[in-house]
Amino acid sequence: MDGISVIICCYNSAKRIPETLKHLSQQQILTYFPWEIILVNNNSNDTTVEVATQEWQSYNSNVLFKILNVPEPGKSYAIKAGVFEAKYKYSIICDDDNWLSPDYLQIAFEIMESNSQIGMLGGQGIAACEINPPEWFENKKSDYAVGKQGLESGDITSRYYLWGAGVVFRTDILFQIYNSGIKSLLTCRKGNELTSGGDSEISAWFILVGYKLWYDSRLIFRHYIPKERLTEDYVNRLQEGFDLASVKLIYYNKLIKYEQLTLHGKFCLLIKSLLKIIFAYIIPKRYKSLYSENLLNIQLISAGKIFFNADMAVVQNMIRIPLKKLKIRQ
Repeated sequence: MDGISVIICCYNSAKRIPETLKHLSQQQILTYFPWEIILVNNNSNDTTVEVATQEWQSYNSNVLFKILNVPEPGKSYAIKAGVFEAKYKYSIICDDDNWLSPDYLQIAFEIMESNSQIGMLGGQGIAACEINPPEWFENKKSDYAVGKQGLESGDITSRYYLWGAGVVFRTDILFQIYNSGIKSLLTCRKGNELTSGGDSEISAWFILVGYKLWYDSRLIFRHYIPKERLTEDYVNRLQEGFDLASVKLIYYNKLIKYEQLTLHGKFCLLIKSLLKIIFAYIIPKRYKSLYSENLLNIQLISAGKIFFNADMAVVQNMIRIPLKKLKIRQ
């Protein structure tokens, strides 16, 4: 059904959620389409639900407001539950500290309607810091989903990911991906743990089923950053979360590169893989010096490793095979 479902994943959000809902109440829908808010309460132990319900009721809005309780901790679980509950064609992940500009939903709907190849759409974040940010913040702002996601508006699929903050996606496609039997490698944020990568994982899924990632500078949101998140300790923990996620996300990058190869390219990659095995394992060591070191050091750039690497074989079963079954875009 045409429209937008706004999914807000919450964990102990009582202090943050009122301002987020206030900005949603100010959305200006110029060409009418229905929309809803799905607040996913992800194992909170504060008054998130009561505060959010009271706040939204104060606006006397006719926009449907749902509460969804998901006891299993982890933002990835919350997003999945929100997608299964969403009833509209497009969904937006609005974090509990994201203040969407008044035209956000309108612009998002127009862009998604205008190009059927766009699977996910992202905007630019502006920092709304509780205190003056430290000197290092400018260099680290992208870690906080602040700044531009592309040099200009358009296709940024080659970047491989979009921030989860404010991201727009095709609800039915992600629904089908979840139902394909795919197994997530990442849980994203989990309680107070700064685990990351869930947004990058979903981005990779959309690429692997044939959709583009898109950026538009007109989509603007403010990201509220409290003072306790502007410390060196916090940003270091944040970086640790990114580093841990990157170990698994590299599998997706390899899969994407492999899928983007032509048939000829895949054949050449297979030959290179076989050559590496021959030179590394089959030919006796005393003969190796007779052959080019370049051949011995062939770097496999993609999921050609699937055929010879145990870890990639696991990823093959968990990710590639389920997504191949979908054949959403040809």
